[in-house]
Amino acid sequence: MIKKIVFILVYILATQSFAQVVGHVKDSESKKGIPFANIYWKLDKTGVYSDTLGIFHLTASSVPNDTLIISAVGYEGLTMSSNFPNEFFLKSISLRGAVITSSQATMVHQDAVGIQSVITEAGLQKSACCNLAEAFETNGAVDVSFSDAISGVKQVRLLGLDGKYVPITFEGLPHLRGLSSLYGLGYIPGPFLESIMVSKGPGSVTLGNESMTGQINVEFKKPRDMEKLYLNGYLNMMGRAELNIISSHKINNNWSTAIFGHGNVFRLANDRNKDGFLDLPFAHQANIQNRWYYEEGNVEFQVGAKYLYDGKQGGQADYFRNKNANAYNFNLNTHRAEAWFKNGYLFTGKPFRSFAWMGTFAYHDQKGNYGNRGYDGRQRTGYINAIFQDKIVHTAHMYKVGASFMFDRVSETFGDKNVYREEYIPGVFAEYKFTHLEKFWLIAGMRYDYNSKFGHQATPRLQIRYSPTKDLAIKLTGGRGYRSPSVFSDNASVLVSNRIITVDNIKAEVSWNGGGGLLYKFSKGKVNGSLGVDYFYTWFENQLIANMETQGLVSFQNVQGASSSHAVQMDFMLEPVSRLQFHLNAKYNRVMADYNGVQKLVPFIPEWRGLFNVSYKTRGANYWAFDFTVQVNGPARLPKTQDPILGTESREKSPVYPLLFAQVSKKIKRWEIYIGGENLTDYRQKNPIISAANPFSPQFDASQVWAPIFGVMAYGGFRYIIK
Repeated sequence: MIKKIVFILVYILATQSFAQVVGHVKDSESKKGIPFANIYWKLDKTGVYSDTLGIFHLTASSVPNDTLIISAVGYEGLTMSSNFPNEFFLKSISLRGAVITSSQATMVHQDAVGIQSVITEAGLQKSACCNLAEAFETNGAVDVSFSDAISGVKQVRLLGLDGKYVPITFEGLPHLRGLSSLYGLGYIPGPFLESIMVSKGPGSVTLGNESMTGQINVEFKKPRDMEKLYLNGYLNMMGRAELNIISSHKINNNWSTAIFGHGNVFRLANDRNKDGFLDLPFAHQANIQNRWYYEEGNVEFQVGAKYLYDGKQGGQADYFRNKNANAYNFNLNTHRAEAWFKNGYLFTGKPFRSFAWMGTFAYHDQKGNYGNRGYDGRQRTGYINAIFQDKIVHTAHMYKVGASFMFDRVSETFGDKNVYREEYIPGVFAEYKFTHLEKFWLIAGMRYDYNSKFGHQATPRLQIRYSPTKDLAIKLTGGRGYRSPSVFSDNASVLVSNRIITVDNIKAEVSWNGGGGLLYKFSKGKVNGSLGVDYFYTWFENQLIANMETQGLVSFQNVQGASSSHAVQMDFMLEPVSRLQFHLNAKYNRVMADYNGVQKLVPFIPEWRGLFNVSYKTRGANYWAFDFTVQVNGPARLPKTQDPILGTESREKSPVYPLLFAQVSKKIKRWEIYIGGENLTDYRQKNPIISAANPFSPQFDASQVWAPIFGVMAYGGFRYIIK
């Protein structure tokens, strides 16, 4: 039996070694890789697309002496029948006076090994998309909600769990983590973005061990292929105004650069529910970024820097109108600076072999107060990661090995409580990828990190993809995750109450996540669509929870082995005719944790959600675009609280409620004008603040928020673009 197994393995290795054509498709002048080139056999009718670097792996033709055809939009085709080289050079075609228009999908389900979806630039423009938090309102990729009724903080959830378990990365580099997770969704302006990738499951070990339920990776616009000038202005009926200015410049054939500027201001007092508190805090932000890109031959280098100032003021309106120093007020000022670099090298004549290293360094300070309790948070983070990739015998067997190092120093003081951690985390990792006949993919990885505060951390991960037909993909993924909790920034809602705070001895959070799904894509004539269904189970070895089940008290407790999440999602997209797109999304979540020895649903998480979106764009360069979205939010468990005036207890569950969004835009040459509205049903949570009339009493609590606290909101804006 053992001999048979060995024979089969040797046979697979031997046959696969000579069963693929591996190459790099490049522009004949710039020598840059051509992404998404079409490579196929003329007689065998099988083929693949090159990746984003222009690299491809194509199974050998089953027909003797078959002809290989390589084509790409804007290039002359290439035909070869033998002696295939490692590099294929295509000549560009000059198209003068031609205008090419297409209907870009707003969200795409990736054919990658993992369960991934990409929100494209067209998808980002379906709504105002002033920042990252608002990029998900019309697609259902993740759930977004307000955390409280004072600070204006928005939080995301994936697979039913809070956004702190979903690392938000900037082109593969750690980005919004630690203190920046508190208001970080507002630190990334939507116009800066090229796309957003949402991955479910733990993912690759090359990106670290912090992913527990998935990962959100934001891709910013690149100097080499972005607009020469992009202007965007926005104003809504509540008085919020924003301006974005983006510009790129090509210095020579190798160097290009881009600068990104963003500013926003909000100074209009709104108290629509008449509880004496501002519905949203006053805010102002300045955000500037600069990035440089260099490419020559097989070398690519990027470097950039960012700076952000963000100020917020909220609380009782009387504090601002009458300068009443005894009124409840909220104030927070944030300074954040970052620098980063990425450097990659492809070995000449061996496109399967590469080396890359990258790093990021962040400085983050935020200081202010929540009523009578002061808040002071500081973080210093440094991160370096190096990855080497090569094949084992041939490209059906690929591997990656590498090492990383992170330094993290985080200090938070809230009232009389201080939490401090300093971590040095060296790590090593290895990952193996196996592909067979474009039908079966397997990625298995293992990494080891030593955390100077929490000790040894071993992270195994596995991803499998099987395609019995070209239209159907079956995917499985699973693995382990670790994260170091930041007590107060991870739980922003507890800051806007007068609850007494207790903190256990903090331990690292550890989880296992496993799941899978089906993805079916279909196309017939002009009809295109996809259907995806997936299920994930998350189980925590240890989780730090904010126990708010006792009124007037919040206890941060380590819960071991008693927290879990079941998440089911269905996603259906259809384009029945060109430029008309339908999107239907449905979710069911069951998220449990241990509260005082009793298993309960985690509060404020809807048990189910539904979303329906329809968009249409007219023909031509000067088009009209229409977009309409309806969300339906299911019930969520609420902690028991008591009204201090009426003496009545709060409801046990929130009601089911809808939200409507709509937008119309018009393209006129270089201009695009848009108007829209959010929460068109004008649905609002009544009396979101407990004991609003006595904000310094023990009963005061503004954290019990499960729905919008302000109603319908209309907005308008423009985009001016020079390509």
